[in-house]
Amino acid sequence: MQEEYSQKELEDILKKYTGLPDLDISDKPKRTIKKQPVVVQQEKDSITNEEIPIMEKPDKIVSLPIISLTNWIKRYGKSIPSEMKTVEFNIVGISSDEYLLIKVPHTKGGEISSGVERKELIMFKNADKIPIPDLDASEISVFNSGIRTIHPFNNCFIKCYTGKPNYLVVSMTNDHLIPYHITKIKNSNLLIYKENKTNLSEVINTIADKEKIKTLYGVILKEKNWKYMKTNGDVFNYFLKIQKNIKDNTHHIKIDNIMIGMLTGKYPSDHNLATHVSYQTI
Repeated sequence: MQEEYSQKELEDILKKYTGLPDLDISDKPKRTIKKQPVVVQQEKDSITNEEIPIMEKPDKIVSLPIISLTNWIKRYGKSIPSEMKTVEFNIVGISSDEYLLIKVPHTKGGEISSGVERKELIMFKNADKIPIPDLDASEISVFNSGIRTIHPFNNCFIKCYTGKPNYLVVSMTNDHLIPYHITKIKNSNLLIYKENKTNLSEVINTIADKEKIKTLYGVILKEKNWKYMKTNGDVFNYFLKIQKNIKDNTHHIKIDNIMIGMLTGKYPSDHNLATHVSYQTI
């Protein structure tokens, strides 16, 4: 049954909802307004007994810029040890940025004359395209085959192997120089840094997988103390010691890969692939 509003009721309604003063609508015909039924919607209870999943925040990505070896020398030249020295040159028609000449102690040692240490000159072509992290270095080794640098970062270290244009291999290590991740960077100006999530103290005291280690690095069998090495810590100490005198980046990378296997349990499949490094993924 529909109800009709009187003139007075209409005026009261208009005043209530518009806030306007009294309106003279006496000359206007009566309007019939249907009273609409009030519908009350019952809200559903939003509280449930189920646990609301907590979304984990993704790990923060830390990236480091990569610059050319030429610019790195200009910026961090003070990091070069005193027994090494970059050689400046000025040759007509040759860009000094494209070539890097470094005078280093000769591998054979000795003197060329009384009191004059024997040196050798190593040249890196396309130095303006050889990549290296934009970080100061605590250690630099220069070989005929490349350059090895160690950079303090995040209370740990980053070991880098470079020497070729647009090609860089990076080992991320803990504060004892034991690597936990290795990656290859090509044609990129960024290094994506990965945090160490392995408990080193547990791994160090674990019995070493000597069968796997000697298969991947047969030279270790010639080490007189091999039979006395029991734990991963013993083998780590051996590898870190011999790396101080290794003068080839490929050899360093092989040892790093084996140590990463000891730390993570993911060894190279065989000794031929121990130098294999995957490209970094962004």
